[in-house]
Amino acid sequence: MALDNSKRCHAYRNLNTGTWSLRQSGLVVAHPTTIFMRDCRFLVQPAGREKTVRERRKRVHAYISGYVCTEQEARDSGEGHMVRYDPYEMTTFIYTDTEEPVHEAAAVVMDDRYKVEAFFEEDA
Repeated sequence: MALDNSKRCHAYRNLNTGTWSLRQSGLVVAHPTTIFMRDCRFLVQPAGREKTVRERRKRVHAYISGYVCTEQEARDSGEGHMVRYDPYEMTTFIYTDTEEPVHEAAAVVMDDRYKVEAFFEEDA
């Protein structure tokens, strides 16, 4: 199955391949090293997080959901802020600088060093 840019997909860090995984309609469709997405949501499945913490074994339970776009579209979406998630330290994705929860972003860049930069539309 090929990636359909008109459909929402879920991106997560793949510890086995050293890349990101893109899942769409329940199937992994790509393993890119860098991803650009728009209209993003940051999702953590509570039961998966609890099991990860309890068993001290990593499993896929946190995603960034959105539509694949170009780098230009992502970076033109507003001001960028670094975002992170660690199931042993937090229950949701957070801004790296303020540690405030983040749930949505206009766009996201996920790079080859597993860094996530979220872009937010500036207030008018």
